[in-house]
Amino acid sequence: MLIKELVISQERKAFLFLILSALTFALMTVGVKYLGAQEWPTFTVTWGRFFIGLLVISLFLRKKGKAFPRPNNPKLVFFRATTNFIAVSFFYFSIYFTTLVKANLLNMTYPLFIALLAPVFLKEATAKRAWIAVVLCLVGVFLILGLDVKDWAKGDMYGLVCGVLASLSIMSLRAARKEDDSDTILFYVMLFGTLGLSPFLENPQNPSSFSVFVFLLVSFAGVLGQAFLTFSYRYVSAISGAITGSTRILFSAILGLSFFGEPISFALVTGAICIVASVYFLQTKKASS
Repeated sequence: MLIKELVISQERKAFLFLILSALTFALMTVGVKYLGAQEWPTFTVTWGRFFIGLLVISLFLRKKGKAFPRPNNPKLVFFRATTNFIAVSFFYFSIYFTTLVKANLLNMTYPLFIALLAPVFLKEATAKRAWIAVVLCLVGVFLILGLDVKDWAKGDMYGLVCGVLASLSIMSLRAARKEDDSDTILFYVMLFGTLGLSPFLENPQNPSSFSVFVFLLVSFAGVLGQAFLTFSYRYVSAISGAITGSTRILFSAILGLSFFGEPISFALVTGAICIVASVYFLQTKKASS
């Protein structure tokens, strides 16, 4: 009974961290959008998230006597780290060139791609009825972006690419978490992001002291949100996490309207409902199978 209560407690804590992660990431996107308006180079803003994260996790590991941890499953950890920093880069580009709610919505399509790619990468069969959820999600995407692909903004395309890469990153995170702890995974995520983005660094032109402050806040927020996310996936499934994490859509819609006056149309709301409903449908079918 005690073990069962402990597991339940850990699951509740994991869902709380998922919600905190969603809120933290939504607030972070506000800062990224602001820096974009100040013409900060996208790769520089993205690099800051990983560099600050590397400093924080390195200090933490040093105190624990694990200055340079060795992963038990290097392939999974390295795959997680690589797909993560590329996905984050596309996400930041999406924020720069489209609205906050669209960027977050398109990023949150990754459960759709998890359903499509799970048979290949996780050897998990996708139930036939789950294809209904896939179609529902696609309907949501077309409601948000329009039927003519030629009319899609480049920020929208960046968001969809991010969704595909994020699905690979989330699946590898869940698999890697079975053999390696959060500290090890976070260390390599931050290390690979720092090294991988370093060749693309550019100095912002005439940055104000406030924009530098926002840059630091964005970087720390990215690290905090990533820490919440990594911990939570030890106790919840990838799809369950996606459901709770979808609260980021609500947060981003409120923040986008409040800070930037971004419009919320009927098609956008309907598309968002379709996407979130498809995620719930996927989870329900998985739980009942």
